[in-house]
Amino acid sequence: LKAPWLEPFAESDTKTAPFTRPDGLQVSVPTMSLNLSKGRYASGTGWQAAELPYAGGSLVMTIVVPDDLAAFESSLDAARFSQIAAALQPAAVDLTLPRFKIETKSDLASALAGMGMPLAFDPTRADFSGITTQEKLYIAKVVHQANISIDENGTEATAATAVVMAAASVVPIQPPVTLHVDRPFLFALRDTKTGAILFLGRVVDPSV
Repeated sequence: LKAPWLEPFAESDTKTAPFTRPDGLQVSVPTMSLNLSKGRYASGTGWQAAELPYAGGSLVMTIVVPDDLAAFESSLDAARFSQIAAALQPAAVDLTLPRFKIETKSDLASALAGMGMPLAFDPTRADFSGITTQEKLYIAKVVHQANISIDENGTEATAATAVVMAAASVVPIQPPVTLHVDRPFLFALRDTKTGAILFLGRVVDPSV
């Protein structure tokens, strides 16, 4: 994915600003600034959210800034996120947002086994004879890796999942509002037509 913002941030407006981590420590990070005229905004008890459109209109970035990230995440599920997305209304937003880049890698073997496919990971009971009968195969690992970077121009993101096989021996415009993203937040890159979340993550320290 390489998606430019509908309203890009001016690099000249990016300044170093404080960001407060969950442990209360402040770090100084490059922070972008934009008077977003075609955004969307919503707020509720303990959270604010804004939506930034990408050029072309098929994708948006939803930023959710809770007062307490840990407490908010403990009650966050698909239904609550859908409620937040549905509450977003067209608004002009005075927005500041730190640049960030995230790389994550996860082994999905235990999650997939728990979701109902344990036999595929069992060297003695897995049946991949449709692939080969020369040796007995099972799934040793399912590795998912995602990379996403946000800057003044837009978003670049990639995601890939590798399945590693092994041979066995025997996943309406509101008045202008202000949202300064200076503490831990969640982000979701969403498809506007289906509402599907393509990338979902959290930023707790954009300085690393």
